[in-house]
Amino acid sequence: MILAENKYKTLVRAGEWKSPEDQKEILAMRVQVDEIKKKKESRSRRFEWKKKKKPSDLKEVKQVNDKKYHWCPRHALWTLHKPK
Repeated sequence: MILAENKYKTLVRAGEWKSPEDQKEILAMRVQVDEIKKKKESRSRRFEWKKKKKPSDLKEVKQVNDKKYHWCPRHALWTLHKPK
């Protein structure tokens, strides 16, 4: 604990404790985190259709963007693998 206190006092004397550069770096990291969260949310919305249940009158295969999706009862969503 003494070492941490000495480090703190040294940084305060040098004017490096809570320097504006540190604050800018923290702000930049927050912006990056927010961007990652937005991308994740948009991706989850983009694949929301996979979670919709297959109506009983619909075929077992669905073509989306040149890919064949199969309804998997085990996962309860549209998947690229065939159900076993």
